[in-house]
Amino acid sequence: MRRLRMMAWALPLGLLATAAHAGDGGWAIASPAAQIGRPVAAPAAAPADPSALLGRPFAVGAAPGAADPQLRPASFVPVVRGQAPDARPLPTGEPGATTQSGPRVIDPAPGGPAVGGPFVGGPVVGGPFGGVEPEGADGDCGGACGCHKSILSWLHFDGLFGCGCKSCGEGCGAGCGQCSFGDGCCDCWDGCSGCDYGCGCEERNRFYVSGEYLMWWTKGDTLPPLITLGSASDFAAGLPAGSIVLPGTQTIFGGADYNAGMRSGARLMAGLWFGDDHLLGVEAGGFFLESRSKSLLVSGTAGSPIIARPIYNTLTGAPTVEFVSEPPPPALSGTAAASVRSSFWGGEINLRSNVWSGCCWNVDVIGGYRFMGLDDGLVVGESLSQSALGFAFQSFDSFQTRNRFNGGQIGIDAELRKNRWSLDLDAKLAIGAMSETAILGGGTTSNALAAPLPGGLLTLGRTGSFHRDRFAWSPDLGVKVGYNFTDHLRGFVGYDFLYLSNVLRAGDQVDLRVDPRLTSGLAGPANPPYAFHGSDFWAQGVNFGLEFRY
Repeated sequence: MRRLRMMAWALPLGLLATAAHAGDGGWAIASPAAQIGRPVAAPAAAPADPSALLGRPFAVGAAPGAADPQLRPASFVPVVRGQAPDARPLPTGEPGATTQSGPRVIDPAPGGPAVGGPFVGGPVVGGPFGGVEPEGADGDCGGACGCHKSILSWLHFDGLFGCGCKSCGEGCGAGCGQCSFGDGCCDCWDGCSGCDYGCGCEERNRFYVSGEYLMWWTKGDTLPPLITLGSASDFAAGLPAGSIVLPGTQTIFGGADYNAGMRSGARLMAGLWFGDDHLLGVEAGGFFLESRSKSLLVSGTAGSPIIARPIYNTLTGAPTVEFVSEPPPPALSGTAAASVRSSFWGGEINLRSNVWSGCCWNVDVIGGYRFMGLDDGLVVGESLSQSALGFAFQSFDSFQTRNRFNGGQIGIDAELRKNRWSLDLDAKLAIGAMSETAILGGGTTSNALAAPLPGGLLTLGRTGSFHRDRFAWSPDLGVKVGYNFTDHLRGFVGYDFLYLSNVLRAGDQVDLRVDPRLTSGLAGPANPPYAFHGSDFWAQGVNFGLEFRY
């Protein structure tokens, strides 16, 4: 459009310059009125040049304008526009003339080629400026109106590597820089004044990168009771002290959610737009939360205190314990230890497109790939001895879970700007597969056993690696409030909520049902086999970050 307007001005200016130069060479147009298509009488000294009569022939040697009576109607009054009133409209032009928002293209005969100007045919080519771009073409938009955006306009590829400008109509102010939908133009918000951005309140950046500090809370790992302290008064209750159903039993590890507190973390994101119009871009980033863990180490001598590992007897179905420290007889002394940990991270890569925008707001759609990982680990064991008999015993159980989510995601990101302040709302949904793996291991050694046993108290007969794939979905919701310190640097604080529908947690894989004969190396039926126990997971919290746009 800009080239078209330049051509429209250049052609008449060129004709005027040619006429002025021709006057120095001995020939000239008869009168200024000839510039608007009206023939007048020419001075007698004017040369016989047909160009002065707009292409009308006359007799050789006759004065131009006097030889042809058609040029001087009786009622004709010479008028030069700007010097006297003129109520007559301008001529419409020769038959076949058309207008393309600039110089005319005259077609002297139906179906014939266009002649008489710097244009040939329909689309404008050639000319002193190399032609005029059609509206919506790649390259410079031209004019003050800026770019018009329509939903999914990038699918038409009419601005993928340029501005993708559409016609904005007439009267658009140079300070607006934003077209409205349809044929209207330039409806800026009052709040945009003083923003000092190129298009409304947003600078049309090409690159952005952000870094955030995460202060998130996560869903904890629910553990069954794993280590208890018994009361001596419970010995007469018919169950061993430390059993989880006795009133004097105190659970010192397990029986609650672990690693559910606040975790620190970080998130990095970077993106690149392929054009200032933001019709298509790519972004990638990832986050991690610090690993969180909790552990316990407790020792007892000859039952002070009474330390036990609670189980359920598969032979009777009743609760019982394996003692780590027990009063005499047999006066066991020992140490019990346990630890649980958890780690969570993820990343994504997306295509992004601005599909709807106004002077101080914009809406982007997002589509891409997301992956996440959640790992849990649980280890519990004991080491005990009976000095009078010279008996020693060590055992430990290990439960490890690994979750890997891979899926496609879609989402929407909306930004509202008011002077230096901004409000961002984003929502994404990922759908894919969760790869779940549970690894159970352990071992038991004793000077009373001929060989070590594979597995500890809770994993005897259940050791191994177990894997399955499950369908999972993961929504991610966020809100941010930002402030622009400069045209390129913004600080923000926000809140995020992230959910995973199907995971394995280490605590859920623990089975307290045990055949007590196996713990002594005696023959007996195998413990119940391992079975998957799934759960869900969430993380939420506050973010503090900086974003740089350029």
